[in-house]
Amino acid sequence: MHNVFHNQPIVENLPLKINCIQAYENKVIVGTGHGSLLLYSIEEDPVFTITLSESRVSSSRKGIDQLCLIPGTGDVAVLSGVYFVPSLQEPYGAVTVYEIATLAVRTLIQKARGVTLIAAPVAAQFGESESPTSANSELESRFCVAAKRKLSFIKYNGSDLVETKEVTLSDRPRTMLWLGQRLYIGFSRSLSCVDVTTTAVRDLYSFRTSLTAALGSFAPVKTSSVLITPFPADRVLATKDNTTLALDHNGQVSQDPRVEWSSGPEAVAVWPPYLVGLFPGHLEVRRTQSNTLVQTISLPNANMMVFGASILVASQASVWRLLPLDFEDQIEQLVTASQFAEAKNLIEELDFPTEEDKTANIIRVRGMYAHHIFTTEHKYQEALSILKELQASPLDVINLYPDLSPPDPDGGTPEPAAPSDQDKKAMYLLMNYLSEQRAVLAKLRQQQEYLAGMKQAEPPDSALQAQYPILADTLYLSEVVDTTLLKVYLSINEALVGPLLRVPNACNVEESEQLLLERQKYDELVDFYRGKGLHRNALDFLMRKASSPESTAAEVEKMVMYLHGINFEDNLDLILEYAAWILKRDSEEGIKIFTEHYDEVSPKARKGIVSFLETISEDFAIRYLEYLIHDLHDHDAELHDQLISCYLSKLKRDLSSKTGYDGPMLPKRSGTENTEDGRSFWTLRRKLAAFLEESQNYHVEQALASFPIDALYEERAMVLSRLKRHEEALRIYIEKVRNYHMANVYCERHYDPDDPESQDVFLILLQLYLNMVQAGDYPLADVMTFLGVYGASMDATKALPMLPGTIQLKALLGYFQRCLHDMHRTRNMNEVVKNLLKAECLQFQERLTHYSTKRIRITDDRMCPICLKRIANSVFTCFPNGVVTHAYCAVKK
Repeated sequence: MHNVFHNQPIVENLPLKINCIQAYENKVIVGTGHGSLLLYSIEEDPVFTITLSESRVSSSRKGIDQLCLIPGTGDVAVLSGVYFVPSLQEPYGAVTVYEIATLAVRTLIQKARGVTLIAAPVAAQFGESESPTSANSELESRFCVAAKRKLSFIKYNGSDLVETKEVTLSDRPRTMLWLGQRLYIGFSRSLSCVDVTTTAVRDLYSFRTSLTAALGSFAPVKTSSVLITPFPADRVLATKDNTTLALDHNGQVSQDPRVEWSSGPEAVAVWPPYLVGLFPGHLEVRRTQSNTLVQTISLPNANMMVFGASILVASQASVWRLLPLDFEDQIEQLVTASQFAEAKNLIEELDFPTEEDKTANIIRVRGMYAHHIFTTEHKYQEALSILKELQASPLDVINLYPDLSPPDPDGGTPEPAAPSDQDKKAMYLLMNYLSEQRAVLAKLRQQQEYLAGMKQAEPPDSALQAQYPILADTLYLSEVVDTTLLKVYLSINEALVGPLLRVPNACNVEESEQLLLERQKYDELVDFYRGKGLHRNALDFLMRKASSPESTAAEVEKMVMYLHGINFEDNLDLILEYAAWILKRDSEEGIKIFTEHYDEVSPKARKGIVSFLETISEDFAIRYLEYLIHDLHDHDAELHDQLISCYLSKLKRDLSSKTGYDGPMLPKRSGTENTEDGRSFWTLRRKLAAFLEESQNYHVEQALASFPIDALYEERAMVLSRLKRHEEALRIYIEKVRNYHMANVYCERHYDPDDPESQDVFLILLQLYLNMVQAGDYPLADVMTFLGVYGASMDATKALPMLPGTIQLKALLGYFQRCLHDMHRTRNMNEVVKNLLKAECLQFQERLTHYSTKRIRITDDRMCPICLKRIANSVFTCFPNGVVTHAYCAVKK
């Protein structure tokens, strides 16, 4: 039960006996048993005040029995003296018409004698009395009086009252109600209807045949009359004994409402969705649809009730007005009392300005019911099902779990407590719910981002825009949902934390960071940072872990692995910043940052990395450049030049600090390779030499300018050979290094008879040898041996004039033999090649003749096996295996 009305005193302890009351606008008319009329005015603003504005005492002192407002006139018809002569068996009632404003007598209806009832048209909507200025034009200024079994219809004719019609009934009426074109008549046990226009009388309903037959022939018989009350939808309520039924104008009983009172009421008022029944000393308020008793109001000695714009109740000495509570307050009462079903039913019966308002209130009550059964009755599944059905916000669901709710901005983040078995059940349900909501919110974000793109292109459709909430709200919901899901996983299934954080998520950074640190989920925290793009946070955390006293090599490896996992181009500065610390801590792991990275790195970034590594150590730069050039096959000339520069810089530094390193590059060099520094030095020289020999991308002139003048002769010679400056290179081997074998090898490697700059390389070396012979530094016999070995690679017309005239011809015998041998070999080889080519040509001619004489039959049905079309008259190709295709198909194949 809950409160629907509260009673407000209008008149208290009146010394006169109150017989009847009536309400008109802001006035209350009271009729007393001594014939007095009292008019009270009620003012609501600025404060509630009640004033007796007029009073009138009848000279006859007859008791006033009924007050009836006459619509469209501003008058009230007063019935008095119904039982003024106690000795008479018949009533002696008189009707007087008063002006309401002044209570002045307008007229006394002389013909109206023995009247027991008066009725005037009233509004059909909820029983509100017609205002004297707002009645139907056809019915205004009319009323009806009942005397015995006769009805008289009276209307105004100017200032006079004239009787227009009379209707005779089968019994004396006990109650009357005039609605529209129909006058409803209540008898002892039946209800009839009089058509005001045609005066036709029609029986509507009989309680004798319906109720007593149902209750049996031995049911007790009561003498109360049938009460008639206006009801919405062009219906009336008929009340007999303790039963109230709803009837239409054809007498059909509606299924709803059907109200059973605790006893027979003396009056019934309608205040949707309630019915108010008057009983001796109290009122009952019942729900129209469910017949539920919702309130009992105690009013001592109350015995009469009227209703219109408000409900007035009176006793013989007091008058009260029933003031309804706002429906919102009634709903709050029911919700507070956990009567959610009643609150929902009440909302469904109420009329709201819009259907959306009603739906919103139902959703609110059902949501509160879900919260109640979740927290009080522990019906977790049912509560979540209701909230999902209502499409409640995920915030409403999360708020059911106080430990998981978003933190107060002024407070900290509570650590999820270990749940009990019962709580675990609720947690698993929440886990499934949040997982579903993640998918829903992800789809919603895509739609909103699509709309955001539309806004930039053209103004969006307002209907489409209203269909989705704003993107900021969705992002906030996603953050709350994902953060709560993380808390749930930490509470019931920590194995799911990693998969959640390794995929795109909207978890709150600060809150999630604190939770993971408290649970020592360090790997998951790093994954979380990576997913959020907070690489600096992750690297700072890993560096702190690696710097701790109990750290291992694995901590540095994790930093390297993390750097491998982020985009090199977008985060190059960040990578270089932390790579410096790693290189100083563990050079092998540090260099892996760059040499084991699998992303494609732009040339600009590679050069930036080289410059960065040079600032730390040339060794790091060399290793990275060797990785780029040898492993990744980078042909960038600038990188090749830089590697040569690094080699030379390191070698120059070694040469300036130590001795014994300035000779030729031999397998052994005066014991220097037996030391670690020596091994490093000669290994680096071999690398430089191999690179100078193999690389085709460095700038030769730039490399040559970088070499020292008094060291690294062999490497300098290699560079000179690239410039085709063979004489300078050979002079280095002859004069600086004095390694004649290497000079011979140099000529073998660079001799090219088709290259004008390289075809005389042996002649250059011959000239250098001859110069040394003249100086006495080289034996002539070795020159003759040189000619015998390499004479075929020299132009004899140029070589012979270079020889000294004192050389005997027999000394040149080997040279001439070699030249003639090579000439014969070349001629014979050319003859063999010519004959082979001739034989091959003959073979092709024979095959062509063979295939030319072979017939190929092309019919109309022959199809190309490639395009599956007919060959017909098209150009075709026949393969050796006999397959015939179109010529263009054969080319495509």
